[in-house]
Formats: sequence, structure tokens, C-alpha cells
Amino acid sequence: MSLHSALALVCLASLGAGQSLRISVYAPAGTVNRYLATPVDREKATALLRGLKITRVFVEGRRGDQYVTPEALRTVRDDLLSRGFEVAGGVATVAGKSFGVPDSSSRVFLNFQAEKTQRDVAQFFAENAAIFDEVIVDDFYCTQDRSPESEKARGARSWSDYRRDLAGFPNRFDDAEAGAGSAPLLPADH
Repeated sequence: MSLHSALALVCLASLGAGQSLRISVYAPAGTVNRYLATPVDREKATALLRGLKITRVFVEGRRGDQYVTPEALRTVRDDLLSRGFEVAGGVATVAGKSFGVPDSSSRVFLNFQAEKTQRDVAQFFAENAAIFDEVIVDDFYCTQDRSPESEKARGARSWSDYRRDLAGFPNRFDDAEAGAGSAPLLPADH
């Protein structure tokens, strides 16, 4: 979906909304490189964003082999902040020719068991943690991998349990450390 299409959908969604509605947009890495690369590009984007009452922009740094350098991310972040927008980072954890190892079934998702994927993802987050206080992970944070290395790492666990453990999710929602005074998301018998 293009930036213009996404923004048009946001505009339609905001019709009739009260003053308290805050709208964010997500700019994929290719969009950042194409529409936010120069001061003139950012001026044009600012006019469009303000016209749609956008208050926050998630600036994606990587989507497979589409990559925005840390220097470019800092420039875009600083420029958008100076124009009054809130800014956070983003990543789409998809495989590229030079980024990560594709999973064995989709060739789009990553094989998170592969050492190269772990190194590439860690490097991305290390770069972006120095730039953004917050990074959103696009919905590609999943895998269907059944490669021999994942099969070996899975052991006797179900694929669901293996993938949950690989992603670092708690065994049950109520096992996660909830904030003081908060209740588990699901009752213990679920």
C-alpha cells in the first residue's frame, strides 16, 4: 500500500472523530527512502501529514533488503521532531537476499533459529535502539520454519511451544510478570 493510500484510509477513519483522537502512520523503509529522503520530500510529506491530523510517524528502518541507514533515520527523526511530530522506529522482520535466513516454507518469514538471522536482527535493534526510544515490530514477526536446525532445536516440544519459546513469550499469559496491581490476561485455568 502506498503512503498516499494509507493516509487516505486514515483520513476516512478519522472523519467525525473527536479532538482526542490521535493518529499515527507507519512509513515502510522503501517509503522512507523514497518520500522522506530530502528536506523537500519531508516538507511535502509534512503538509500531507498535517492535513490528515497525523501526530506520530513510525519510521521503518528495515524490511528485508530495503534498508534505511542509521544516519538517514536520525535525519528523518530529527526533522520530523522539529516539525512537531512524535517519532518512533519500526522494523518488518522479513527475509532478504542479505538479511536473515528465510524460513523453510514461506521464503518471506525468517528462520529465527538460524544464527545469521539472530545476528542480523540483533544488529538492527542495536542500531535502532541508539536512535529511537521505541521501535514497533511489524506483523511479520512470525515463522513457519521447519528446517532441520529448527526441528533439532524443537526437540519433543510441539511446534507451537517451540515457536512461543523461541519468540520469548511466556508459557501462559498469567506467567508473565504483570505490573503491580494488574490481573493476568487469562484466568489460570485457560
